[in-house]
Amino acid sequence: MKHKLDFFKGFEWIIEAIGWIRIFLSPFLIGCVIAYFINATFSSDFGLVAASFIIVVFIGIGIGFATKIWRKTGTITFLSRLESTTDLDEKSKSK
Repeated sequence: MKHKLDFFKGFEWIIEAIGWIRIFLSPFLIGCVIAYFINATFSSDFGLVAASFIIVVFIGIGIGFATKIWRKTGTITFLSRLESTTDLDEKSKSK
């Protein structure tokens, strides 16, 4: 019985880690887009340094945000609340 519980704990951790990656990617990709435009605007060393700095900052923001969500509510709970369609659920209940 203990091995069965260990399997489910490991499976739950893997699912939460996938959710963590999904939450991390949002600020990271926003930072990459901003860094791209800064690097394209300033084609010198300044643009490269500024873009690198912005990417590092947004990596930190992504890690902090995803870890905070994992500890507070769990990543899957957070993502399921974001992706739920409560308006459609209410319409189907009223029929």
